[in-house]
Amino acid sequence: MLWPPPRRTKELVVALPTNVVSELSSLREKTERLGFISRSLIIFRVSKLVFFKREPNEGNLIKSILTYHLTPPYLRKYIPLRKELKFVGLLPPLRSPFHAVPKDIEGALKYGYRVGYLIKCIRNKAYLDVGLRKHAYVLTNKIRQRYRFPRMFPLKLINEDRVGIRAKIISERDIPFYWGYKIGRTYNSLRELLGDMKSYLKIATSRHGILITDIMNQIRDGLVNAKRILVLFGGPKEGLYDIARDEGFNLKDHVDFTINFIPKQGAKTVRTEEALLISLGIINIFISS
Repeated sequence: MLWPPPRRTKELVVALPTNVVSELSSLREKTERLGFISRSLIIFRVSKLVFFKREPNEGNLIKSILTYHLTPPYLRKYIPLRKELKFVGLLPPLRSPFHAVPKDIEGALKYGYRVGYLIKCIRNKAYLDVGLRKHAYVLTNKIRQRYRFPRMFPLKLINEDRVGIRAKIISERDIPFYWGYKIGRTYNSLRELLGDMKSYLKIATSRHGILITDIMNQIRDGLVNAKRILVLFGGPKEGLYDIARDEGFNLKDHVDFTINFIPKQGAKTVRTEEALLISLGIINIFISS
């Protein structure tokens, strides 16, 4: 197994409605469902997750739970346990490249990258909790002006000394392997989202779409040539065609492909999280090859 996994050369974005877990009656079920979705995004090296508003709008709940799930376990102690996080203990381990990190300093330095939580500033040093027996520190004279206190940052670990672990705050773009997905913005509508992502190859998933087996060559060529890819999913009670019709536009006029990724499905309905796992699995094969 190649670990850590390589970063994608293409941006892969997934779009979900803010009512994606609305048919579930309990917070426990919603939390478990979102954990499944989150792991699927990591498994297939998705770059970013964005949302478009649909009623009932549970966007804040979804983002709160996913933000907790994305936070490295050694830093979750800094997240206040609000009521919507009551069942986060049921979330599956993410085991992403920024979660599955060495627990000792020697191993951490060899791995090289880690997330740190800014805990204090003393003179020209900012100290960050990195889940090791020593804090990491960053040398800067403008740490208070540059960064809001407190915050989490990706770090490049340099070496250990008597002060702690010397590090450098970096951008995730500087990390040479896949780091995880980001939670992006929430659009007011599906139409607004599609209008903002005109430069993307847009793939809508639908049981009313063209069978993936009928357009294998076209979709492969489209994915190979695209630099940015957007994959859209409907909700539990309304598909993308229904949503577009409700918003007053024709879905086919605004996307490049509308695909049924599950030919001759054996179940009458396929849940969004199941469609997401299947669709991303097929797309991953095309991109990787």
